[in-house]
Amino acid sequence: MSKITQIEKHIIALEGGRYQKMMNTYLYNKYNYENINTLGSQTGTDKTTKGTLDAFVRLKNGEYIGIMHNTVQSAVFKKLKKDIESVINIKKAPYKKISKLICCYTSSNITPEQQEKLHELYPNLELIGASTVAQDLYWKYQAIARDYLDIKIDTNQILPPDDFIERYNSKTSSAPLAFPLIGRDKEKQDILNILEKNIVLMVCGKSGIGKTKLALETAQDFANKNGYILKCVLNNGEPIYNDLSIHFQDNNNYLIMIDDANQLTQLNHFLDIACSLKRIHKTKIILTVRDYAKNDLKQRVIPYIEYVSYDLQSLKKEEISKIIIDNFRFTDRSLLEKITSISKDNVRIAIMAAKCAKNKDWAKINNAISIFDTYYSETATRLLYKERITASFISFFQTVKISQDHIIFDFLKSFNISYSDFSDIVKVLHEKEIVDVYKNIAIKFSEQTFGDYLLYDVFSKLEIVKPAELIQKTFPKYKSRIVNFLMVFLNTFHDNEKTDYLIAQLKEIWQTIQKNTKELQLEFVMVFHNLLADESLLFIKNEIALLPDSSINFQEFDFEAHKNNHNISTKFLHILSDYKNHLDISKFQTALEILFSYIENKTKSPAEIYSLFTQNFMLDQKSFHFKYKREFLVLSMLKKHFKKTNNINIGMILVFYAKECLEFEYVQYISHEKNMEFLQVGMEPTKNAFRLRKYAIKVLTCFHKLTPFKSIIEKAIFKYQTNLSHKEQLSIIEQDLNLFADFCEKHLDVSSLDACLILHNLYKTCQKHKLPSIYSSKFNKFKENSLFMLFLTLNRDDYTGDEPHNELYQDKADQIQKLLNPFTKQDFILLLKTLKSSNLLKIDHVFPYDGIHTLLYSLQHNEKQYLAFLESYLEQDTPFFANDLGYHFSGVVKLFNFLSIFNLIKSKSFEAKNIFITYCYEAMPINLVTKNICKDILKHIKEISKEDKLPTILPINKTIEIDKKHRGFAHSYLKLLVSVFSTKPEVFHIFLLPIIHRRTNIQEAVKRLSIARNSQALQNAYILMAIRDYHGWNSDHEALLFRAIYNLDRKFVKNIIRFAIIN
Repeated sequence: MSKITQIEKHIIALEGGRYQKMMNTYLYNKYNYENINTLGSQTGTDKTTKGTLDAFVRLKNGEYIGIMHNTVQSAVFKKLKKDIESVINIKKAPYKKISKLICCYTSSNITPEQQEKLHELYPNLELIGASTVAQDLYWKYQAIARDYLDIKIDTNQILPPDDFIERYNSKTSSAPLAFPLIGRDKEKQDILNILEKNIVLMVCGKSGIGKTKLALETAQDFANKNGYILKCVLNNGEPIYNDLSIHFQDNNNYLIMIDDANQLTQLNHFLDIACSLKRIHKTKIILTVRDYAKNDLKQRVIPYIEYVSYDLQSLKKEEISKIIIDNFRFTDRSLLEKITSISKDNVRIAIMAAKCAKNKDWAKINNAISIFDTYYSETATRLLYKERITASFISFFQTVKISQDHIIFDFLKSFNISYSDFSDIVKVLHEKEIVDVYKNIAIKFSEQTFGDYLLYDVFSKLEIVKPAELIQKTFPKYKSRIVNFLMVFLNTFHDNEKTDYLIAQLKEIWQTIQKNTKELQLEFVMVFHNLLADESLLFIKNEIALLPDSSINFQEFDFEAHKNNHNISTKFLHILSDYKNHLDISKFQTALEILFSYIENKTKSPAEIYSLFTQNFMLDQKSFHFKYKREFLVLSMLKKHFKKTNNINIGMILVFYAKECLEFEYVQYISHEKNMEFLQVGMEPTKNAFRLRKYAIKVLTCFHKLTPFKSIIEKAIFKYQTNLSHKEQLSIIEQDLNLFADFCEKHLDVSSLDACLILHNLYKTCQKHKLPSIYSSKFNKFKENSLFMLFLTLNRDDYTGDEPHNELYQDKADQIQKLLNPFTKQDFILLLKTLKSSNLLKIDHVFPYDGIHTLLYSLQHNEKQYLAFLESYLEQDTPFFANDLGYHFSGVVKLFNFLSIFNLIKSKSFEAKNIFITYCYEAMPINLVTKNICKDILKHIKEISKEDKLPTILPINKTIEIDKKHRGFAHSYLKLLVSVFSTKPEVFHIFLLPIIHRRTNIQEAVKRLSIARNSQALQNAYILMAIRDYHGWNSDHEALLFRAIYNLDRKFVKNIIRFAIIN
């Protein structure tokens, strides 16, 4: 008997009420009705009721579709005719609004003539007999045949989307597929674009990330838009080959979504369909696979067809924050941090938490139990008792190696869970997507938020295991997991009573720990110092007291060189810094007092203390919440302690901290288990922020009188930066400037260059933010200092990009020349001494080399003044010198008496003398280059080879120019370079590069650098350049120089190979 015949027989055998229910389900699926209302059967039973219609559908236009079911086997035409007439004869609503009748019947005894008569009676009539239904149930609606007729047509693995969603939701612990897709618009569009152009798409990602939801929703959109029939595959382990001929006839385009495709052993049959050349219609496939299995799946797909792999990433914390901001308009950073902390990377829990916050249900934000219960309780209760216990312990350890010596089995034994039981339970948890199993070697918990819920469920709510017992047995080996557990226990699911109980238990454990080594005690304090604050602070205080005294003076330490070193290796400093945001501010006060005693005479690392105060104790995401009181406490306690002890180390830290309090944006470094997060925090213009900054400026003003701190404070005010994160911070600037104006009036002398630099910087701040002139007028006294005004002109950059740069430069030079007209050598000496005496000009690149360069350029047409300045400049040891000054000099000396300048340079003693001499040789007119000068140049090379720094050498162009007059010079010069600079391969990159870049005739250069076809020096130079190139630069990438040398000497290749082998 065929399946279709079997289906027909079972349909005919159905009781009337059962038949009606099956047909209503059939019609609902066949026509995608949004509603179907039954009248002919009793709700909750298979009994029939009397009436004209057995069911109806109300359409959106207000009309109705009437449905009638008939199970009689004899006189069926007569019965159908009577039923139709009964509908026609009823004139009341809603019968008069019926626009279509569907008559379903089980008999096969209706002739074409009878059908015609029925259609004449009611033109918009559809007759559906048992044969039609049997065909549809076999080919399209196998689930109906299984549910109503108890006939298994297929293995129930190939499903329409609705059935797939129902099965998936009952099978896994993942988020129900009914939840909307959030925050994945870009990924969805990416996948749609890929599907347009490709046959097979593989969506990869870790478990619980939303692969299935994204793939399903994207597949539905693609199928609807492009006329594909979507089928979803949910593997149950049964052979699936016979199902394919039922579900994928070559009469439609199909889109197949296969979830967890790596688990489908007969995947090849689907791939055969997708790449078949015999099929007329198209078939596309979307595969989902977890990260750990994607490589194995790729190897299975590659032999059949090309595929595109799409790696789906977890939504980042910033992305979840953006979703919350966009949908709920939250701007409070501490609230956003709380929500993202609760949700981790689960956007749906973040949305639920945000809704609670919007409704001001703060209790649910501070204790997320109800949020997690709503989301996870049903899934958790579906787990068997031993599954729940096992899953909670795997969640605690996060990753478990499958070996019997793992500590997890010590816990599971007490619940009568053997190793064999554990293996079986893990398989079940894996099928439910609660854990991932890696090649039977290790187990990892899939979704962290569900893992957190199970920790709360088992260890707190049900109290199956006492938290303290878990801690005692796993410390210190699993301390990182304990920290995570405490975060869940104390932050996500906070309960005061249970927290107090845990603290009491931890105090008992501490009593035992104190009998162990100091190292173990410190490890314990690092984990539990926030819960055991008094005990931890006392322990640290006692440990610091035992340290040897240190006599390090912070005033002698180069903080500038270490300012970017944020590493703090001293463990108890990390602990003390953690108390900054302790709920009990008195604990932070105690921590600061302990820290001060350490700074005074115990610390051996000023850099750590600097980093602690300028990073860990600065503004963070909780500062606004605590009204900047913690930062004010640090500042006030530092000042009070300095006043009491007069300790220079405390004073230095106080000044540094006060300076940092004047920033507008702060970067907070948040360390996680596997990564580091950088969070930008802006200072908000609140009453307490104004108070903090006013106090900081007061500290700087008072301490400016003290010599050890004066230069640091002036530098701090000079570098006052106003990079605002929002315009409301402008009011902070206005207060700061009013306070700085008072400081400038009382403490700054405008005859000092540094004082003028400070005033000018504050003046520019007023202009930058377009403040009223009442502000800028307080800082314009720098205009009274003529030398400073000259400095400003020298250092000014007028170039905007709109005009030719050289024209602007010449205009600036003309202005400077007018200012310099009356200058004598003594004036130049005074100018240079003033510049050298400035502490602020040494900061970053405030002046500098452009200023000297501009000054030299401005004097190039006045030989007397040029020589006067040059002599002054050399005598002052060339302050603010850079190599480009020498380059400028080599061009200018051609305008004047060369020998007078050359002799002047040789007669002076200054640091950059060798560089200036080299540039003199480069600028020397060729008629002055004698054989003795050639010898002097070679001697000069030997002289500069004694210096450690990279030398300034004669460029190859000049070398060749001299060689044209004195043949053999270029070869001798290069040979000497190879001899003395073989350990500095950068020299040869600098020397040979102009040849390669064709600024010199390459053939002529090779000929002149060799002599009598002896190119050994050149070959060695090329190899040395290759050493330098090994670190990332390919100088001779077109092999121009290589080929030129090879044409001269074919042994060059052997030399290169020999060098490569040796090295």
